[in-house]
This record gives sequence, C-alpha cells and structure tokens, in this order.
Amino acid sequence: MTEQTARGNAVVAIPAHNEAVRLGLVVRGCRALGFPVWVVDDGSTDATAETAQREGAEIFRHPTNLGKGAAIRTALAQFRGTTFAHLIFMDADGQHDPAHLPVFLQAAESADLVLGNRMSHPAAMPCLRRATNRLMSWILSRICGIGIPDSQCGFRLLSRRFAEAFHPTTSHFEVESEMLVEAARRGFRIATAPIATIYEKPSSHIRPLTDTLRFLRWLLKIYLLPR
Repeated sequence: MTEQTARGNAVVAIPAHNEAVRLGLVVRGCRALGFPVWVVDDGSTDATAETAQREGAEIFRHPTNLGKGAAIRTALAQFRGTTFAHLIFMDADGQHDPAHLPVFLQAAESADLVLGNRMSHPAAMPCLRRATNRLMSWILSRICGIGIPDSQCGFRLLSRRFAEAFHPTTSHFEVESEMLVEAARRGFRIATAPIATIYEKPSSHIRPLTDTLRFLRWLLKIYLLPR
C-alpha cells in the first residue's frame, strides 16, 4: 500500500471544547497532508465548530460538555459506519503536530493501537504533568504487561479491528487509560510512535491532580471487575 493510499484509508478525529483559537491550525495541518478530519465539538460556547468547518472538517456536536470519553465514543460510533481502516485521535489545543501522522501509519502496519510517545524529550512538559504521567505510565505498564512510556498521550491510532471492539465506559480523560488496558486484555498489538513535546500557554483542559484521582478511582474499579 502506498503512503497516499494509506492516508486515504485513515481519518483524524479531534475532540474539542472551546478551542477556536488553536483548532484551525491543527485541522489545516491534517488536511494539507491529505487526511479527512472530524471534529467532535463537545459543547463549546465559542466558535470551535465554525473554525473547524471553515478549515474543511466535518463536525459532530454535543449540545453540552460531556467529556473527552464521550467525544471518543461519538467518533468511534461514526467510524464504525465507514470503510476507513484507521482512526487517529489528536488533541485540539496544538500539542500534537500533524507532521507526525505518517509515523503513526507506518507503526500501524504491525499494531492495532499506536500511542504517541513524548518522553524522549520531555523537558517541555510541565513538571506536574510529567510526574503524573510517569506515575500513570508505570502503573499501566505493569497492568498491561508491556512497557508504556507515555500512557496519557492523546495522539493515538486505532485499527479498525480494535475500534470495532473498543466500547469505552468512562467519560473523562481516564478513557485513554481504559483504551490501553482494554487493548492489552484482549490481546491487541500495541506500539508507540515518537512525537515532539509541544506545550504553549494557555494550558490544556487536563487538570493533573483531578485527572490522576479519576484515574486511581477507575483503577480500583477495574480491579473489582472480572478479567
């Protein structure tokens, strides 16, 4: 399969909440590389949807803010009704460079879930974010039985096989951990793709302490469920 064909077989989905300022550049970068783009507008009160539409994205709207997990569920539901081979998630806040998209497609030749890895050059990541990410990644590496250097990166690719099987139950940022555990438990192939660490003000919607507590609560819950 040529690189051009591979790009035509993948769609980029971007969950977005009040990201009108930065979203346009992300959508434009993906479109310039030949990727179709979906934006899941998660109850934004600014011009997020209008900005994305102006740049050529297809929009799916939530009337209220339901959380990242809900936005991912919406994208998965739309994906299952298409013939795309791959679903790629990116953040809306400019932390993920579309130039790295071809690297994910290369890794997908031998994987069902490809995770972005920012930890080769983590200096640009805020200290608290880096610490909580390392903690979560250490825990998830042991649960999943494989080394996961950057478990909380939202830049990730799902094969159709995994996207058909994954039905998230969480509604916030812990969905990214749920995705990993589900892939490992079901025997899907997991790989990583090196990406740059990009952080600019204003900060993202992630709240490290709150989201770490949600992660730990979810972790306790999954250990009470049958494997």
